[in-house]
Amino acid sequence: MAGRVRAVSGHERLAVTAWELCEAAPGADAAPASGWIGATGPCTAASALRAAGQWSLDGPARAFDKRDWWWRAQVPLA
Repeated sequence: MAGRVRAVSGHERLAVTAWELCEAAPGADAAPASGWIGATGPCTAASALRAAGQWSLDGPARAFDKRDWWWRAQVPLA
């Protein structure tokens, strides 16, 4: 059943924390159960892997576009 927002009486900003990303086979229909690495925030997969010490421009080439990349973060409940 589709819904529609009719009104908003207020809003609250919540900090999104604890970013993580995980590499998966293309077309996976569920988030991977393991292999998640910490990330500094929303960024490219290459920059997150570089910051985690798992990839370098000096290392072998990597075809980032041939894999799926899943992102997740924690959002505190009010």
